Amino acid sequence: MAAIKCENCGKMISDKGKTCPYCNIPLALPKKKSVFPKWVVVVISLVLLAASISFVAYSRYQYKQKRINENFDFSMRMISGDLFRMAQKSDLIVVEINNAWREAIFSETNKRDFNEAIVDVKESRSEDIKELIKLSASIEKSLKETVIPEGKQLQFDKIKEFYLLEFSKNSAGHYSQYVR
Repeated sequence: MAAIKCENCGKMISDKGKTCPYCNIPLALPKKKSVFPKWVVVVISLVLLAASISFVAYSRYQYKQKRINENFDFSMRMISGDLFRMAQKSDLIVVEINNAWREAIFSETNKRDFNEAIVDVKESRSEDIKELIKLSASIEKSLKETVIPEGKQLQFDKIKEFYLLEFSKNSAGHYSQYVR
């Protein structure tokens, strides 16, 4: 218990009371000063708010970049798989065309016309040719829709170059489409 001086009568009284027992005037107890001024609390609050907003924004940016990289890697794997299937199908067709050409030119017993042999190959491999065209359209679409993340442009260019080269030499493609 501390003693304080009444501002009205000047006598020493207890700080626990709400009025002076001598003059019945309400005591004006000294206000406790806060440890920090209000402006310091406001500034600290604003800094913390800005830091938390920045953290959330950066976390969302990192998550988005991670998703873009994952999607890019997935697209490149899918395109690579399609390219592999394209190469397999077109190689089989090329082998049959080469065999038909060899038979038409070098065979002494089979004097079949080369054009007829090519028509036969085209008819026997029509499903493969349709699949090559579908694969090509799928790859074209994937190449156009792929979002290229930072630092992955070279990888994308190599896949695209390989596709265009493969497309130019497979049985469903033409060199004129490669040089667009």
